[in-house]
Amino acid sequence: MDEARRITNFDYLRLIAAGMVIFTHGLLLAHGDESLDPLARVYAPGVTLGVLGVMMFFAISGYLVARSADTARAPLHFAIKRILRIYPGLFVCLVTTALLIGAPLSLLGVHAFVQHLYPLRYAVLGLLDPAHATTLPTVHLYDDPAGGRGWLMNGVMWTLRYELICYVMIGVLLIARALRGEVITAIFAALVLAGTLRIHDGRLADFFLVVPIFFGGAVIYFASKRIGPVPLWAAALCLPLGYFLYWSPYGALNYYVLVPVMTLALATAPGLQLPSLSRFGDISYGLYLYHWPVQQAIRACAGAPLSAQTMLGISVPIVIAIAWMSWTIVEKPALALRARLRWRQPHPPLGASS
Repeated sequence: MDEARRITNFDYLRLIAAGMVIFTHGLLLAHGDESLDPLARVYAPGVTLGVLGVMMFFAISGYLVARSADTARAPLHFAIKRILRIYPGLFVCLVTTALLIGAPLSLLGVHAFVQHLYPLRYAVLGLLDPAHATTLPTVHLYDDPAGGRGWLMNGVMWTLRYELICYVMIGVLLIARALRGEVITAIFAALVLAGTLRIHDGRLADFFLVVPIFFGGAVIYFASKRIGPVPLWAAALCLPLGYFLYWSPYGALNYYVLVPVMTLALATAPGLQLPSLSRFGDISYGLYLYHWPVQQAIRACAGAPLSAQTMLGISVPIVIAIAWMSWTIVEKPALALRARLRWRQPHPPLGASS
């Protein structure tokens, strides 16, 4: 499969993953209950389409970031590419949501909220560690005694913390000239072992939910260089195998192995050819960043729980429009800066396998 087609398949999967996350969070934020999620009905509460969507994002990211590092002309080149992909869109999201949603709902009032530089502080802390942007001090969106969700400004920001941690881990391997398939596989195996047998501090549960999946995607990238892409039959096999594996003592393997295999089989399968989405832009990152604050704002304006249909019917068109603007005005121009950079390449890519 040519590279353009391969990228197109990733675009579709990112949109699907974003849609899954938006759907589950729409249920949760509309009336505080995600039990209507199809996966929660089949498996158990907490096992949702949204969780699966996040895992798909990490599997895709692991594959693409490993490829980016493996072909990087220098560690600095890799770092700048990652920064330009994540931070411009994130910064604008933090500032705009703080001003347009946080300020009107601040307990201090709009003037005091802005005067005390809460939007700027929120943005700076969020750039340093996105998990800090989960809540915005003094902003209370609505009363939710049971779950405390009324204080959550952006409930997806914790995942960006681990995304950045994965970037740093890959960058360290690149600098150390250790970015090779066998090293990535060893790291993946250690993470899977710790996660499956739960031989880790419980406070690291979020880390072990997503980071092994990222490295699973990276393993598949390096394996594909040697043996080719994951076949489609592997994705089909994952569905029944995943159901039975979930109920076994090793249910975590369902996430760590099957999600990357299933996702990347669909992304890289030579026989799967999808129309290009390039004319629409890559709005998946914007969908992911903005859907939670938009849905929270809708819930705050409603003043009472909503039906899931109402929440999704109102929020989805708004989030799509905002995501398209984010791509067009912020993300695309930032990514275009990479093409203006000129890098000398006196030796083969640092991460290239021998």
